[in-house]
Amino acid sequence: MNINSSGPKGPKGPKGWCKRITLVFGALLTMLGSFGNQCTKQMLFLAALLSGVWVYWYGYDYKSSDQIRIDRFNITTWVCWTIGLMAAGLFYQAIKKRTNLKLFKRIALTGLLWFISIMIIEWIGYNKMGIKLKSNYPGLFGLELMHGPWYLKIYYLTAWMIFLSLLGIW
Repeated sequence: MNINSSGPKGPKGPKGWCKRITLVFGALLTMLGSFGNQCTKQMLFLAALLSGVWVYWYGYDYKSSDQIRIDRFNITTWVCWTIGLMAAGLFYQAIKKRTNLKLFKRIALTGLLWFISIMIIEWIGYNKMGIKLKSNYPGLFGLELMHGPWYLKIYYLTAWMIFLSLLGIW
């Protein structure tokens, strides 16, 4: 087993952002798993499972950031994907419970929030935090974000919908 928790330095020297994000989001997920209701715990299990399958299959490896990896499995990315899917699920449930919006509007609002959030997070991660994959793919729409093959871009934009569909909470 190869555990790598100190990848190459970012463009401006050591940052430690990825490790900090992993610890903070990991603690938040642990709290959700410990203190959440049964629905939240089921959602967390599915988010962690779906994220784990994606992260392992894609094999995230970053060249310019610190990361926590066990062989092919990038724990930093797994934690971030899990927290993102949880946010989408909890947001969808909140608007379903607290508003009278019809199904299509709930889906559209969740999708819009996901799209805006992932664009902002990707842009900040790539441009401000120096988080870059060991690959040379063009960015989405010619922008400096989502540098990966076409299937990565599709998954990034549809993961929330896949997650909610598997949960069956439409």
